Amino acid sequence: VPDPRSIFRLGRLLRQKRPHLIQTWMYHADLIGGLAAKLAGGVPVIWGIRHSNLDPEGNKRTTIWTAKACARFSNRLPNKIICCSEASKRVHAKLGYNSQKMIVIPDGFELSSFVPDPEAKLSVRKELNIPDDALIIGLVARYDPQKDHQNFIQAVSILKDHIFRTQYKIHFMLCGEGVTWENRKIAEPIEKTGLRQQFHLLGRRDDMPRLTAAMDIATSSSSYGEGFPNVVGEAMACEVPCVVTDV
Repeated sequence: VPDPRSIFRLGRLLRQKRPHLIQTWMYHADLIGGLAAKLAGGVPVIWGIRHSNLDPEGNKRTTIWTAKACARFSNRLPNKIICCSEASKRVHAKLGYNSQKMIVIPDGFELSSFVPDPEAKLSVRKELNIPDDALIIGLVARYDPQKDHQNFIQAVSILKDHIFRTQYKIHFMLCGEGVTWENRKIAEPIEKTGLRQQFHLLGRRDDMPRLTAAMDIATSSSSYGEGFPNVVGEAMACEVPCVVTDV
């Protein structure tokens, strides 16, 4: 439950610590950090925006209200507003954010880690018991409505007849927080496709450069809100072709 007293406590802490700069991340932090910085005597604030869509059907009402409040305060609270993409900048300028303060800084990628790696293609297939000549289609995303795993599974269902007709060996590798067989919201739709043996749900992983380089096709099935998906840039750095939704 939001507690306005927390903003005053944060303001007192900022007065004590006197940071040179405050950088906030996404709407609620932007609003709270901006107000607390004002209470602390005007510590410079840089807001961070990563969203590209604020349609009511895809976002919580509280998120939309907070974004609109930020738009109203954008003339007075932040010194700069950093967007991760041109799409984010356009959407928020239209919402009423101060466009004169907005600057686009695209996401960066660790090009020494995300590289083409033929050995990864072999080692990951061995780990998951996938034939060496099989095609791996990957989806890297936490389980969340925005990421729309059901959309991915529906696409697999459309592909299913083609797989059986051509005898292609295709496997689907999904990883991210909550993407496990224990999550019945994702497991049951997969089982209905009749292709459970070709799905590999890996949950959270810490070897993403290796897994990404092992893919033959990387996907993003998100239905709304993406500003600049890191996983797409990482796949491109590994020279893996991407099939993505236009969000």
